[in-house]
Parts: sequence; C-alpha cells; structure tokens
Amino acid sequence: MNKGKSLIQIAIIANLQNEMNIIAAGENWTSGVTNKGRTINWMRCINMEMIEFIDSFPWKHWKDINGKADIENAKMEIIDATHFLFSEAVVVFEHENLDWTSENSLLSDIIYRESQRYEKYSSNISSENSIAYQDAIEAGEDFCKLCTPFLGSDTDMTTPLLRTSRDIEYLFRALFKAAATVGLNWEDIYNLYLSKNALNIFRQKHGYANGTYLKDWIINGKTAEDNVWLNEIAKKLDSEDNLTFDTLILGLKTQYEKAVYTDNYNKQS
Repeated sequence: MNKGKSLIQIAIIANLQNEMNIIAAGENWTSGVTNKGRTINWMRCINMEMIEFIDSFPWKHWKDINGKADIENAKMEIIDATHFLFSEAVVVFEHENLDWTSENSLLSDIIYRESQRYEKYSSNISSENSIAYQDAIEAGEDFCKLCTPFLGSDTDMTTPLLRTSRDIEYLFRALFKAAATVGLNWEDIYNLYLSKNALNIFRQKHGYANGTYLKDWIINGKTAEDNVWLNEIAKKLDSEDNLTFDTLILGLKTQYEKAVYTDNYNKQS
C-alpha cells in the first residue's frame, strides 16, 4: 500500500464528511446540535450501524438457522459506520485543537496506522465462502463494547467531551478489524465511502431531508433504489479508471434526471 496515497485519501474523506455534515446539519454541526435544533449523537449512530453489521449474519438460534449472511449489506454497514466515525473524530480533534484536515494530520496518521493492522487478514478473504461468520460477529460485538461507555444521553453529546483522540484510535482499530472479516481493506473502504458519500450529498441536495427526493428510480423500464444505480455507475467509472467524487456526482445527476422524467411520465399516465 502506498502510504502517501492513503494519507491523501484519508484527508479527502475527512473533508468530504465535513462538507456532508454542513449540508445535513449546518455550519456548526461539531457543536452537537443541528441547525434545526436536533441533538447529534454520533456514538449512537456508530453503534447502530455495527448492530446492523452483526445482524447481516445468521446468528439467531430461533429463526433462519440455515440462512445465509448478507455480505454486501455487512460491507455497507461498515461504510455507514465509517461516515459516522469520521464525524465523531472531527468533533473530538477540534475539541482537542488537533488538525484533521490534511494528509499530515494526526488523524490521518492514526487511521493509516490502524488500517494496516488487519491488511493481511482481509487479503485472505478470497470469496464469501472464506468468511468466518463468527469472527465477523465477534468483531462487531467488540466494536459495540467500545461504543457503550459513550452512548449516554443526548445532553452528554453537547457537554465537554469524554471521548479523546485515543478513543478514536481504538474505535478505528475495531472498525478495521470488523472490515477485514468481510474482506475489506483500506482501498475498498475508500472507494465504497466515496460512492456512498457522493450519494448522501446528492440526496441532501435534492430534497432528501424534506421528503421530495425520489429514492426509487425508474430508468428504461427498470425500477431500483438509488444505491443500486450508484453501484452500476461506480463499477462503470472504476472500469474506466475514472472513479472520483465529481464523476460520481455527475453520473448520479444524469441518471436522476432520467428517473424524474420517467416517474413524472408514469404518474401522468
């Protein structure tokens, strides 16, 4: 892995997450309250995503005992947790007056170092058949245990922070361990994050918060959720070695314009 490239990618994610949070919650989102007066609890968000990660595996003894794991969903839960953990990291680092914006920041160094711990493990996951479900479940549970002391009340999120940059380090370590159990390395996380972040920002700019956004897109007779169309766009761009935030946004915009037209046409007819 190219360290310089990875450090730049980490800084890109931190800044994209900041932009996303400004759009969704306002300029002062790091205060712990949105511009609509809603309290933000990043630790609860992270914990819930990891619970959903665990729930992607057939762990129940009373239901679907022969069920299969939903590995693709497990991977996306890791990416959703990544969004929230980067948000929490920015809050903590700002509170400690530490830089988080550049590839030379302490945050970038911590994330790069922790992402390397399980690189070998993730490289051994060659297919879904080589995934040890119990390892993944236990990694998810270990992550949740780290979150538990900081769940608290919403009031706790807006008072002087109990979380520290060292806690952020441990949380990223646990995140990368869980990611490795489903075969995700840093490059995978970066590419998937880029795609999901582009979709999240696109949604917010097109009425997601007020309910006017069209999530189910009908294009050329095919109906699918926006994240399905996103995957198609991302795969095409990746095959062309042209996967960037800007090209993803352009691809989403182009397809969404088709989807809105088709949807309106169907409603009128």
